Order: sequence, then structure tokens, then C-alpha cells
Amino acid sequence: MPSAEPPLLEVEGLGKSFNGVPALSGISFSLQVGQVLGLAGHNGAGKSTLLNLLSGVFAPDTGQMRICGRSYAPRGYGDATATGVFRIYQELSVIDNLTVAENITLGSERYVRRAGFLLPSVARTRVAEFLASIALTDIEPRRRVGDLSMAEKQLVEIAKALYMAHLRGFETPVLLLDEPTSGLTQSQVDFLESRVNAMRHRMGVILTTHRGSELLDWSDRVLVLREGVDVGEPDPATTTPEELAELMVGEARVNTYTRLTDRPDGEPVLEVRDLDLPSLSEAFDVTVHAGEVVALVGESEEKSDIVRCIAGLDHADGGTISVGQHRLRHDVRAHLAAGIRFVPADRGGEGLALMHPVRTNLTAEAIAVEGRGDLARRPRAEVSFAQELVERYSVKVASLEQQAGSLSGGNQQKLLVARVLSDHARVVVLDKPTRGIDVHAKSEIYRLVVEASGRGTAVVIASDEPEELLPICDRMVVLRDGAVRAVFDCRNGQNPNLSELV
Repeated sequence: MPSAEPPLLEVEGLGKSFNGVPALSGISFSLQVGQVLGLAGHNGAGKSTLLNLLSGVFAPDTGQMRICGRSYAPRGYGDATATGVFRIYQELSVIDNLTVAENITLGSERYVRRAGFLLPSVARTRVAEFLASIALTDIEPRRRVGDLSMAEKQLVEIAKALYMAHLRGFETPVLLLDEPTSGLTQSQVDFLESRVNAMRHRMGVILTTHRGSELLDWSDRVLVLREGVDVGEPDPATTTPEELAELMVGEARVNTYTRLTDRPDGEPVLEVRDLDLPSLSEAFDVTVHAGEVVALVGESEEKSDIVRCIAGLDHADGGTISVGQHRLRHDVRAHLAAGIRFVPADRGGEGLALMHPVRTNLTAEAIAVEGRGDLARRPRAEVSFAQELVERYSVKVASLEQQAGSLSGGNQQKLLVARVLSDHARVVVLDKPTRGIDVHAKSEIYRLVVEASGRGTAVVIASDEPEELLPICDRMVVLRDGAVRAVFDCRNGQNPNLSELV
């Protein structure tokens, strides 16, 4: 018999267009308390637009939404949270130098204040009681958020949303999880999933992730979008990741790229010797030749620490980094001057100026680092320079004046990669370059890496997706427990299985 209670969330005939181009058409679904609804689709399929409509960022052109049977038409994110809808973005908003309790109570300080004074002890007590009520007792309110793992930071974001919902009287809120597993290792993904499962009876969840196997594992139902249209709702219990990917892509062909096998070994370009970092239990060494692609893989985060040090962003406790036999001082400008270019994992926080246009994002590095001051003085030259990069690297933009933050995740990443692959780049270092992007965008990033290799650029990639890098890499360095545990020469037919790479 049908339930007497209305769904937690109902969406009927939702549609949205931008400049006359449909981004979403006729989307309908419902969400019950305790359910996880997975949204599948490649970049540009309409997932972000749907989440933006649900969270009040945009208003729909057609259709209607209801929360617990009542009309829901938010005019901003404040309206959404006031109605019990909370969004956790891919780029986390937690503040590293505050404690867990301070992060969770941020914005609701009036509940932990007496006579106008904040009471940290009251905040810690209330947060501890709340975390216990949602089965998150393994996160200590006193801990500094900067000391937490990425999975634990995600849980702090979720706990903050649930805490705000609780203060506003919503015991069963709608939670929009936008790529929560992006950048996490498999063990961190498993940890996060177990904690979300323990809390799911308190809420309804709409989940996006580009990892098909995770979407199927986490979800009770899956809605597949393609070009803004609902193309199917496969049963996650009986659907394989390959079948899901086929439904997402449709007739479109995904190109694959492989390493350049006929390329002779180049001269050593990057040499790292005796690198000593807090996350390493043994000193790290690597030499990368011109045109070589070397991947650093493994479950833990040492690989990101290493590439950030190579880029000059983080300082090592010891060791040397040299480019072309020239030893570099530990300074970002020195590393840039030597031809090292870096793509950070956090493209929104460290890579792009999201509120600025595509044009200035593409030209800023050339102006600041490569002596192209003429681009700042001559607007036509700047436009021509940016347009050439957009076309060369297939970045899909409506205009060079479009805000970088309005692009899909895949196009933001291509924008970032396009900026660093200049003729001045001798070494390109990429930290999780395919984080949170779909199979098409990944294919484009791999194409750009192979092309850079063909031009003689040395490439270093830190990645949590080693199986996808096997076709394009010359070597794979496996890091585990702070040390190099294996090195595989892919050119000589060494094709390790996944268990050997994590």
C-alpha cells in the first residue's frame, strides 16, 4: 500500500535554460527519508544545474518542487537551508585552523553564548552530545580540523549541516552531497560510506560522484542525466559500472590515449634527492627525463606532499630539487623560473580565480611569470592569447568573459591544465588532475599529458586512480606508509594489478 506520508522531496517537470540553451528539461523524481538517490551523468549533463535549483542558486524556468508536500521555491541558499535543504560542495568550506566544535557551531554562535561572550566549553559539550546522537563519536570536538583526514573533514561538513538543521527544527533534512569522495583514497571512501550509512535514517540524500562503482554502492536509486534529460533509472543492485557508463555516454565515443612508445629517452630534467618530509618515513628520490611521464600512486597522501614540494609550495626538512642540473632554492618563484608548472588538487581554492573571467585566468601566469607584460597592456593581444589556448585545449566556454566558476568541473580542469602547458614549461606537476571529473574530461586531460610528453616536457602526476594512468605512464612509483614500496617500468611491459598499486 502507498505510504500516507508525502515524500521528503518531490520534483516535477523541472527545467532550466541559459541564454536560450536548455540545461535541464522535464526532470521528475521523489526522495524518501532514509534514501540515497544517486545522480549520474558526465560533465555538462545537468547534475550541477539540478543541484543549483534544489539549493536555491537558480530558480527553475518550469516545474515545481515540494518538501514534505509543501511548495518549495527557494530564492537563495538561505531560503533552502531555512526549509531544510543543505548542500555539501566538492570544495570543502571547513576552516583548518579552527576546531571541530568551532567549525560546526560557526554561524550559530548565539546558541553557545552567555552575556554576550562565546563559551568554548559549552560549544564543545553541545557538539559532543550532537555527534553522539548521530553516531559520530570517533570525531573529537577539540581536534583541529587541519589535522583531520579528507574523509573526516567531509564528515565535519555533513555534521555541521545536520547540526544547523537540528537547531532549526528539521530532524529529517535533505542533504545534497556534491562529489563527497573526490580526492579520497579507497580506505577513506569506505570510512565515509560507513558513517553516512549510520546517519542516513535521519535524512534524505542526493549524491553525485563520477565513480560509477561508488554511486551504485551508495545509492538506493540512480537517476541518469544526459544533456539535461532523464535517460533512465537503472537498478543499482543489478547494474554494473560499465552499464552505467554506457547509459551516461550514449552514442558518444570516449577516446583513449597511450604513452609514446617510439620516443627515445631524453636527458634528465627533474632530479629529486633525499627529500625529507614529515609524511615520509624514508627519504625520497626520483629522476624524470625529458618527455617522461611518472606517476606517484598509493593509498596515503605522501604523493601530494611530494609534488607540492617539487612545485615549491611546501618546504622540505631536507634534500634537494634540481632542474637541468641547477639546484633550486625552496621558493615558488625559483621553481617557476626554472620551468616547473603546477596543477593543484584544489582547483577552486588554489588553481583558478573562480569569480574572474576565463580570459584573465588563462593569461595571468603568462603575464606574471613568462614575461608577457604586453598581454596586460594590449587587450587585443590578451584576447587572442586566451582564445588560442581555449581552441588548442578544447575548453568549452560560451565566452572568454564567462566566469571560470560557472564552467563544468571538467572544463575548469582543462582551463587549469591549458594555463600551465606553455612553451616555457620544462616540468609539469599535476596533483590529482582527474579529481571529480567524468570519463570524457579525463580522456581530454590524458590527451594533453601525452601531447606535452611528445613535446619533451617532463610530467609528474600524483593520483588516486592508478589503473587509469597505466596506459599513459612510463613509470609508476608506489608509495605506502611513508616510503617507496615498488617502482614499475610500464615501457618494459610491467603492468601491475590494482592490488600492487595501492
